[in-house]
Amino acid sequence: MKIGILVYPHYDFPPDGYGPMQTVACELANGLAKKGHEVSIFATADAKLSNNLTIIPTKDTCISKDSTVPDPKIYEFSTIQKVLEHRNDFDILSSHIGFHILPFLEFLNYPVVVNLQGTYSNEHYRKFINQYQKANFVSISLAQQKELPGIKFAANVYHGINVEKFPFKETSESHFSFLGRVSLVKGLDIAIDVAKATDQRLKIGAKYDTNNSKEKEFFTQKIEPYLNDKIEFLGEQDFSQKIDLLLNSRALLFPIQWEEAFGLVMVEAMACGTPVIAFDRGSVLEIVKDGETGFICPAGDTDAMIEAVKRINEMSEEDYKKMRRNCRRHVEENFTVEKMVDNYEQLFKKILNNKENI
Repeated sequence: MKIGILVYPHYDFPPDGYGPMQTVACELANGLAKKGHEVSIFATADAKLSNNLTIIPTKDTCISKDSTVPDPKIYEFSTIQKVLEHRNDFDILSSHIGFHILPFLEFLNYPVVVNLQGTYSNEHYRKFINQYQKANFVSISLAQQKELPGIKFAANVYHGINVEKFPFKETSESHFSFLGRVSLVKGLDIAIDVAKATDQRLKIGAKYDTNNSKEKEFFTQKIEPYLNDKIEFLGEQDFSQKIDLLLNSRALLFPIQWEEAFGLVMVEAMACGTPVIAFDRGSVLEIVKDGETGFICPAGDTDAMIEAVKRINEMSEEDYKKMRRNCRRHVEENFTVEKMVDNYEQLFKKILNNKENI
């Protein structure tokens, strides 16, 4: 198949730090190319991808590293323009820009798989997306599907990671970790409250956009006053730093405050053997096995998360090692790149076969 992969140039390809959508798109492109498909990816000109991929450049370098860009929408629109220029060039396109592609489907002369990457509980999202009932929608969790009850999904495909890139060990250091963004919806303030209440060390790896007024206010008021020798803010982590943080953590705290469609960091943590302590929101129940690969707490229940931290610390050495082994095995069985690529490949073939039979 001639396959196009569409993603915005917000972060590096593949990202060395933050950039979950770019990570997934790059792994999907590489995986499909390994299977012999002719794959083109809309990416930055400096993308570090395998030689058997065709790069359709949408910008010279990523937006996050270009301080001269006044508005990311400039390159979001120009990326869509690039897609329109290639309206005849693929058998199928896998779009990872959420609902933004929907108004342009009628101008493309091939089927498009619309990967819905976000959280769509707001009624305005629903009204807009519901106009495109015939699109080939793919969810990244069943929880995400529940937010769009009127949509018929072509498939549900979980994100997968290259497990070989994530080392595993049965032991850890004593600190807990948080990895994500400085954002109210990620619950970093809750993670700090839990660490304080349990007198535990917390290492925070978080992308912090000082140009974002809401993030800056949140950090200044809710985070910065509580940083000390025990609660350490490390900033955004590159890949090797992320691995070191996760691999050596007693557990990852994931106190999300929204219905997150798929928390990739939970999978990355478990691949290293690190249990996840999370609030029961969004896709958490689909990713974490309560009592086996971590603990799931009622949504918003900080006291329950405090008790979960205590349970982790009170586990015998052998029970804790068993939980870490469970984490690794769970990822190997459910959230690998190979499984994700196979699922997309099967879906693409099904869509193209149906098109031929019409």
